[in-house]
Amino acid sequence: MANEYIIASDVGTQSTRVMIFDKEGNTVSQGIRKHLPHVIRKPGWAEHPEGDLWNAFKGACREAIANFKGDASEIKAFGLSTQRCVRVYVDENCNMTQPIMSWLDNRTLHYFDPNPPYENTYKLLTNSGYYTYLMTGELKDTCANLNGITYPVDRIKHCWIEDDEEFAKYNLRRDQLSELVEPGEILGYVNSWAAEELHLPEGLPVVAAAGDKECEALGAGAVDDGQLYITCGTYCGPALIGSEYVEGPSIGCNIAANPGKYTYECYGVRRGFWTVSWFVRNFGLIVKDLMDKEGIICEDALNKLAEQVAPGCEGLMLIPDFVPPSANMPYRRGSYLGFDGRHTAAHMYRAILEGIAMSLKMNIDWMKDDIKKDITEIRIGGGGSNCEIGMQIFADVLNATVVRTTNPDSCTLGAAICGAVGSGMYANFDDAVKGMIHVRDKFVPDPERHEFYDAFIKNVYSKVRPITDEIYKSEYDFWKEWDEKAKKLVKNKN
Repeated sequence: MANEYIIASDVGTQSTRVMIFDKEGNTVSQGIRKHLPHVIRKPGWAEHPEGDLWNAFKGACREAIANFKGDASEIKAFGLSTQRCVRVYVDENCNMTQPIMSWLDNRTLHYFDPNPPYENTYKLLTNSGYYTYLMTGELKDTCANLNGITYPVDRIKHCWIEDDEEFAKYNLRRDQLSELVEPGEILGYVNSWAAEELHLPEGLPVVAAAGDKECEALGAGAVDDGQLYITCGTYCGPALIGSEYVEGPSIGCNIAANPGKYTYECYGVRRGFWTVSWFVRNFGLIVKDLMDKEGIICEDALNKLAEQVAPGCEGLMLIPDFVPPSANMPYRRGSYLGFDGRHTAAHMYRAILEGIAMSLKMNIDWMKDDIKKDITEIRIGGGGSNCEIGMQIFADVLNATVVRTTNPDSCTLGAAICGAVGSGMYANFDDAVKGMIHVRDKFVPDPERHEFYDAFIKNVYSKVRPITDEIYKSEYDFWKEWDEKAKKLVKNKN
């Protein structure tokens, strides 16, 4: 039997990954390109430098193909996934009329602006819709990459809103939108220009996947009702899988990457495992003696010491708000609380992991109250999933088994699964998930530790933010007046 492969993308905020997978879901080749920093032309804006995203995509595609040891004819499809909530305005020739708006741009939180220069916009595209046009010449997009209030999409019918009065609220014309298709359906075929640009086979099917977070959940195997996916990266966020569209004050409900499912998302921790890296970078030398003695890396040394610290870190707590969770809480800050003479670097390190887990639990509990669903299992993805003590803390705090898979690149794998179904490599999503996702290990919750964390959150941890919010509001206002004055005091002293 001839070999069969799928190529897939993960266009993220800071970099683009393109990977080639075999039929069993193993990575056989990859290409990675970093993005340039955002351009901030006005406060609250965040734009990708003109041409940067496509150049990164092109470089990653070319690298993946160059590193591929098989024959290009054995690649059956391209599974296309990009970051969510990105706006691309184009003219009648599908040339950008302004730089691509990142999801971090505050304008993407609001309806389409009909004022110049947007009134003459030919199409309003997502990033996946823009890439689809460049790769295939088709103005199509996946219905599973339309998140937030920007786009007038009916998430129950998976189509554009049909009611004209409701549609009018978005300040759009229907002819400014792309045709929508489901994940796993073919968007088009690689044209001659894109084949030369990307070094892909001409005529290769480009298959709709979903937004990056939805593909991550699929690629981690979170496909059944009640399975929770947690991404353990710079952003540490949860997505619970369900079969019904549900609205509520605590959740965003998005179309999942696999048919018939939705992802229910609540607030995450915006600098989750970034905080772990921050601690290692700034305080790692504390454990240098242990690293040298046992020949292990800094993270492993900290994990080893943190395992000897009791749950609750003997009263030391971390509130991991190193970045405010939303634009309406600009005052929020991260906090260590409860220091005394017992506390060491191991306590501080473990407090980070517990702070992330307990913050997520409070947000997840709020979401569960809205959707009335329980968690049956937790699937994990992202670089932070390699922290074994962190995964055990997640299991103990959330009282659910945490499952790691063999391939941590869950976004590209999720997009590849969509490509595998769209190309006919697998007959359906169930078969593709079984064939391409494999369990690495599991972390089972300890009942006594969960009982401790549950009581600690209820009686202590949940009461911290209401108090610190008032302090940080005062501090936020104080520094509006004194920030520049304080900096001048340092300069004057020098």
